[in-house]
Amino acid sequence: MLVTGKDLKLDAIGITGVEEVHRNLSVEKLVEIAIQKNEGIVTSTGSLSVKTGKYTGRSPDDRFIVFDDLTHDKIHWGKVNKRIPTETFEKLSQKMKKFVDGKELYIFDGFVGADIENRSSIRVITDHAWQSSFVHQLFIRPSVTELETVPLILEKMVILCYFLVYQALERLAYLLILKEC
Repeated sequence: MLVTGKDLKLDAIGITGVEEVHRNLSVEKLVEIAIQKNEGIVTSTGSLSVKTGKYTGRSPDDRFIVFDDLTHDKIHWGKVNKRIPTETFEKLSQKMKKFVDGKELYIFDGFVGADIENRSSIRVITDHAWQSSFVHQLFIRPSVTELETVPLILEKMVILCYFLVYQALERLAYLLILKEC
């Protein structure tokens, strides 16, 4: 479904200047768009194949968590869970939000957790159709009714996932914004 950034209240998380937003497209449509935009190819088995660059797969050593009053005594800090100052997080967040100005975006609104009583809403915002296709398979998809009636927008968690190379790290930047209910 094609909507605008205003329709989805993206300005509430600081994303402005975005008009064309695709929300919860089918995998088939996302693959079609990915092929049209040369994001990947369809293999002989019918799968979408994309080249993600030299930084591919998990990056377990690249986990940075904001060190603040909420996290200082709840995280096991060390080699895996590295501290990042709030100011650094805010700079990266602003850089990523500015990066998408005027770009076409793909949004997946869905759920984490199968138990309806305990599940959480999630919104993943990407700038590539193939990324949204991956997310579509990773999280629980809402029914049409849930998509229209459940307050998914910014309820719990928003993940921004763009092909933005963060200059200091020279890695694909992912940004997770947790929002308390």
